[in-house]
Amino acid sequence: MAPTLRQFPVSLDVELDSRCNLRCPMCPRTQQGFAREGMGAMSWKILGRVAREVKNWRDSEVPCKWIWAHLAGESLLNVDAPEMIHELVEAGSHGDQPFSVALSTNATRLTDDMIQRLLSSGLHRLILSIDGVTKETYEGVRVGAKFEQVMDRVDATLKEAGRRHDYKMPTPQIWIQILKLPETELEVLDFIHKYSTNQTKKVKKYQQLKDEVPGRVFAKSVERFGGQVESVVGTWGWDGAANRRKTCTKLWQRTAIFSDGDVGICCYDLGKRHVLGSLNGNSIHGVWLSEPYQKLRKGFLKGDYPELCKDC
Repeated sequence: MAPTLRQFPVSLDVELDSRCNLRCPMCPRTQQGFAREGMGAMSWKILGRVAREVKNWRDSEVPCKWIWAHLAGESLLNVDAPEMIHELVEAGSHGDQPFSVALSTNATRLTDDMIQRLLSSGLHRLILSIDGVTKETYEGVRVGAKFEQVMDRVDATLKEAGRRHDYKMPTPQIWIQILKLPETELEVLDFIHKYSTNQTKKVKKYQQLKDEVPGRVFAKSVERFGGQVESVVGTWGWDGAANRRKTCTKLWQRTAIFSDGDVGICCYDLGKRHVLGSLNGNSIHGVWLSEPYQKLRKGFLKGDYPELCKDC
């Protein structure tokens, strides 16, 4: 049975910036053969088009319910990221359906000013990707980052979020994440103990943050990005690529908006190998129901998978 095609995506991946300041080994950007031109910050023109459509569909039967304000790059390299997030929050909020905006960051750009602007933006979830509790492990995974500096920024973010929570000020949920990698395997439990109220030897999926800061700590299975990261042998407990493809509904529910306005098939296509249209001259709705998108969906159901999906 084919998935039901919505008239507008339930979820958007909005790439506020396609650049990144790190070279992490588990990212497709560092893999041999990765290539992408024209990387940079999303303009207010493109952001405005996304926000207007989200608002226009807000009270329809098929509103957008989630926006992930990141994709291939570090979103906070865009100096206007907090204000852009606020624009997206305002566009999708106050409707009849629940709506959330989430941001994942490597935490290297969290200056005091950025922390204040980000926590005041209306963001619902802020994910801090911190892979390790020791300098050696962390800097071996997050290549280009400085352990002491990032730990200071994480502490500053948690402190400010806790302060805002105590004063009943709006603040996002803070989710602190460690990836399950061979390099981090021996530090996962220490990571859980460092940031969460869980001091047992059992690693639950999500744990409450310490000091009553609103949020969670979690250990996340690493992505294969459709086989683009060869060193990763498995993800999410799926038993083989075929099973994942058969249950994938992203082509019917979710789409990716790149920083230059191009629209891609999913959040795994960091290299823009499958562009289906552009907001420069079209709308999200128009691209979503366009002939290239429809052809792709029909082929997928027949087992004619895009190259990106063959190893996913």
